[in-house]
This record gives sequence, structure tokens and C-alpha cells, in this order.
Amino acid sequence: MKLSEQKIVDKKAQILEASQACFVRKGFHNTTMQDVCQQAGMSAGNIYRYFDSKEVIIEAFAADELQWMSTAINDVPSSPDMLQAIVDTVYWTATTLMENDKSELIAELFAEAGRNPRINAIYTKFNKQLTQQACGMLQELEDNKLLRCIHDKALIARILISLVDGLVVNKIVCPDFDMTNMRPVIETMVTSLFAPINPEIS
Repeated sequence: MKLSEQKIVDKKAQILEASQACFVRKGFHNTTMQDVCQQAGMSAGNIYRYFDSKEVIIEAFAADELQWMSTAINDVPSSPDMLQAIVDTVYWTATTLMENDKSELIAELFAEAGRNPRINAIYTKFNKQLTQQACGMLQELEDNKLLRCIHDKALIARILISLVDGLVVNKIVCPDFDMTNMRPVIETMVTSLFAPINPEIS
């Protein structure tokens, strides 16, 4: 019997949730597909219908993250306050990842990317695509004379992405880490990368 599209989405989400639990508990390298099967409560045949390797599971993680992060980035130009929207996006992205218990997973995958060429390639592609999205957003703001970058747009994009990564991973070594207290600092750091448009200068 052919599964409905929603059931396929639900099955994939179930497998991704189980995989995250396994990767955090045992590490990516030590996790087997059998571990994922047991955690998900699914047969190997059922798992392999959707994902034929751990690396393909990571590609799915990256694709999901890219989709919702890109949506947040693309919403910035329509905001009434551009600078505040960028600050909000950085803060919201980091907070969302923390609330979804992604800190340990991201740290584990960063470590794995240093020794596994395929994972490295997946996250290199992910970061490139996310940087391009951010650069496109910054270019749109400049073209519409809404904001001016005081450094190269690609460098600013990379700094913003790295800021999110650092905040998320830092939660692991600082259990009492409070994002609410960090917000004013994030705002100061982010706003320092931009300058207001002077209407007297063409």
C-alpha cells in the first residue's frame, strides 16, 4: 500500500528524531543504522526505504535547517526595522536550535566534519547556501537603500552565521547559559556591522 505524503513526512520526522537521539548519546561515528532502527521502533527495511545511510540522514537534517533558516532570512527585507529584524533573526535562530536540543547534535556534527569527508562536504554546502541567502538579503537591503554594510557582505554573513553556531554550541559547556541576558550584547555586535543610509549621499 502506498503511503500518503503526510505519512511519509511523519515517518521521516520519526527517523530524524531517533537519529538525533542516537547521535547525541553515542556519537555519529559509533551510531549504527541498527541503533536508529531500535530508537525509532522501526524495522531496518522501513528505515532504509527513506534513508540508506547515516550520511543521508545528515543531509536531511541540513536540508530542513536550511529551509527554515532561509525563510527567516528572506523575511528580513519586509520588516519595518531592518537592523532589529537582523538582530531578531540571529537571536531567534540560536534560541530555536537550543530549544530543539540541537546544541549537542551540532557540536557532534562539527567534530565529525573534521574527520569525515562526506559530512564535511554536506556542511560545507549547507554553509555556502546559507551564506548566499544572507548575502542576497543584505544586497537587497543595500539596493533599496535601507541599510549599508560597512564590510564585505559575505564576511558579514559568515560572522552572523558563526555567531549563531557559537551561541548554540556554547550552551553545552555553560549549562546556565541565558540567551535573554545575551540579547543586548547580540544587538550591539550585530548593529556594529552596519551603518544607516545617509539620504544626502547618493
